[in-house]
Amino acid sequence: LLVAGTKLNAFSPLGVLSRGYSVISDKNNRIVKNSTNLVPGDPIRIRFHQGAASANITETTPHKNGKAS
Repeated sequence: LLVAGTKLNAFSPLGVLSRGYSVISDKNNRIVKNSTNLVPGDPIRIRFHQGAASANITETTPHKNGKAS
């Protein structure tokens, strides 16, 4: 049971954030999954394991294969 709980925590959103990842949301509170959804000037919200921050997009960078990441 302890092993199952550990595995569940590892994949929970808060467990992922605790490993240094963050979640980015746009001005409509939608999760940003791709840089093509953003343009310079767009406000974003960044959620960390502990706390959050606001920022504005200054540029987006295409993915190595020519597609936006």
